[in-house]
Amino acid sequence: MDKKAYGVIGLPKELIEDLKTLKIAFQHNYKRSMTYEDILRQMIAGLEDGDPAVYEDYCKLKEGN
Repeated sequence: MDKKAYGVIGLPKELIEDLKTLKIAFQHNYKRSMTYEDILRQMIAGLEDGDPAVYEDYCKLKEGN
């Protein structure tokens, strides 16, 4: 199995605490253990319905267009 490469994003401590709380909320609602990667990917997927213009730009940028 390939090992994932990880980067570092400097986030304010208050936001890190918010992310920890958000992770608990996701786990409670999905009734399963989730990683931060899981919740962030779920949030990105939610953009398609919640903010379609941002999601469209995201997809184009990811494709390199």
